[in-house]
Amino acid sequence: MAKAILIILDSLGIGGAPDASLYNDKGSNTFGSIALACLNGNADIGREGALRVPNL
Repeated sequence: MAKAILIILDSLGIGGAPDASLYNDKGSNTFGSIALACLNGNADIGREGALRVPNL
């Protein structure tokens, strides 16, 4: 039987809402920061290199 894994990435910080500056959130990019940390070797222990996300 085939298996699937579903990960819901709600509120990941891609883009910004019109009222983001009211919450000191203007320019937030959580996903971009994670991808950059991976690329720079500053991610979790044992994780290095570019983040591969072919379906995003």
